[in-house]
Amino acid sequence: MKAMFFNIDGTIISPNTERVSDSVKAAIDELHANGVTPILVSGRPPFAIQPVAEELSIHTYIAFNGGLAFHDGEIIYNRPIDKAIIEKMVQMSAQLNHSLVFPGIDGYFTTERNESTWSSIQELFTRVAPLVDPDYWKTHDIYQIELIGKSEQVHHYVEEFQRDLHFYSWHIHKNATNVNPIENSKAIAMTRVLKHLSIDIADSIAIGDGPNDVEMIETANIGIAMGNACESLKRAANYVTATVWDDGAVHALRHFNLIAGN
Repeated sequence: MKAMFFNIDGTIISPNTERVSDSVKAAIDELHANGVTPILVSGRPPFAIQPVAEELSIHTYIAFNGGLAFHDGEIIYNRPIDKAIIEKMVQMSAQLNHSLVFPGIDGYFTTERNESTWSSIQELFTRVAPLVDPDYWKTHDIYQIELIGKSEQVHHYVEEFQRDLHFYSWHIHKNATNVNPIENSKAIAMTRVLKHLSIDIADSIAIGDGPNDVEMIETANIGIAMGNACESLKRAANYVTATVWDDGAVHALRHFNLIAGN
């Protein structure tokens, strides 16, 4: 194997500690030394991925569930959501009394302070609080939307935008859904990154825990699900490892002989 794609939250970072364990750090250091390129893949925006990448000396990462990819600080893949689609979704969310949060390159933004969902926003966005800016989506490229509202109401949006958008419920938190253009996915960005690095798909391996990781682990030559993964990901995986609380990523690297065992 020449490339290993790591989801972040729930895979190499525990939701309890909000940090990469020393065992995972050591395993990724060994992966580097063994000539395997580690790559981060996340629904996070770039500013929330960069500190993790720097901590692990990783130079390639995919943000916004596949909307934007970087290598050595340069953009190598870039596909935002069409503004006309965003406008329709803004109108629909206002009618249904839901909030939309727009992750940007350097922060989170929302169209208004919706009192019915503000407590959910505060609970979900603990690292960086969203700023209210009604026009942010009009003046900036948008790669992903966070739909804040009860999960049972997401079907209204799926029915309206099924030809244009993916809807991935957050695996760890309730009342939040990643919204991405249908043309993007972690898998599509993964293939673009591999092409840029001149690595064949047959030399790739991927690991994740959420529904937005399914296409990625199905596309990689070897797909791994964390022990804490959603059931759809476990069904799609070639191998199910231990949970994030038990350093499942390290166990998986050892299982496939990408690093040495104990």
